[in-house]
Amino acid sequence: MTPPSTPPPRPPSPPQKLCFVTIGATAAFDLLITSVLSRDFLAALQSHQYTDVLIQYGIDGEAAYEARLREVEEAAG
Repeated sequence: MTPPSTPPPRPPSPPQKLCFVTIGATAAFDLLITSVLSRDFLAALQSHQYTDVLIQYGIDGEAAYEARLREVEEAAG
């Protein structure tokens, strides 16, 4: 019986850099959501090696987030 082979080590993951945007749960701030998801802002983050964007918003911000996200996805093709 042969021992199980050990898989080769995985290469290290590239470092991640997170942009965390939080909006108060009691006040919608649609302009901030729209700005954070704008092409210019996302390009600026990318130029500074950001790998992820996390937007925390209250229930009132969900409609603005979903609408802007759809626009961004459509523009990206």
